[in-house]
Amino acid sequence: MDRTAASLSTSVHLTLEQELLHSVVPSVEDHWNAKVLSGIIPTEVKQKGSVDLAIHVEALIRLAHFEAENVERILPSLGSLTGKKVHYGGIGTALALKLVTTICNKNGAEVVAYDTSSVACENGLRIFSEVEYELSEPHVNTVFLADIEFACEERYLDPSTSRLLVLPRILDVLNNVSKDPEKMARTAIRIGKMLEYLDVLVLHPEPEGNESAVFEDTTVSSLDVLAQYMAIGLGKPVELHRLAMTDHHGHIYTAAHLRKL
Repeated sequence: MDRTAASLSTSVHLTLEQELLHSVVPSVEDHWNAKVLSGIIPTEVKQKGSVDLAIHVEALIRLAHFEAENVERILPSLGSLTGKKVHYGGIGTALALKLVTTICNKNGAEVVAYDTSSVACENGLRIFSEVEYELSEPHVNTVFLADIEFACEERYLDPSTSRLLVLPRILDVLNNVSKDPEKMARTAIRIGKMLEYLDVLVLHPEPEGNESAVFEDTTVSSLDVLAQYMAIGLGKPVELHRLAMTDHHGHIYTAAHLRKL
């Protein structure tokens, strides 16, 4: 994918796009390109030996539907999405992104998706075209090759249009992959600043339920801790509502809705 052509929308200023492109660390992009090309098989699962790809694909599909179900679950609390944007971090295979984009476009919202993998961004562009064809109506959905920490600023997440930020299994992998032990905390604080005008949906592994789970890329942490970081950014308390849990390859992920009180 041409790094200077990562955006599907011609209405976005190229200078902003270039800034987002420069936020991506090449070693991190290489890591996630390899991971996406392998089908997002968890590192610790691959280390156990051969992987049954059919079983893995079924697991990805279940996880994608779990994510989409929780997006639908919180939609009534967001009000009208007509003319609004839903921001989405972590495209990966784009299975979940396609479901979420279909839901959002049907409700009048455009989707802006971000990933540090150029391969994942290509997946995003492809599924956006598929959704537009299947819905038989045009939507200005956009893909950016970008680091989500860098993207969490008002010049990218416009307060006048942004309504929801979806982060499925993103915050937990920031520290280890970047080799920066403070990256998750910094990103959560930056997200907190955005809570003044948008809500956040995360899929995140907490210690409870994962006592015997083995992780490699992931930093397991309580959602309460993430909420505290976001409260620092917002400058006031954050409401945390745990929605549901799911098992993915023996790892328990919790879907949670965070917003300002």
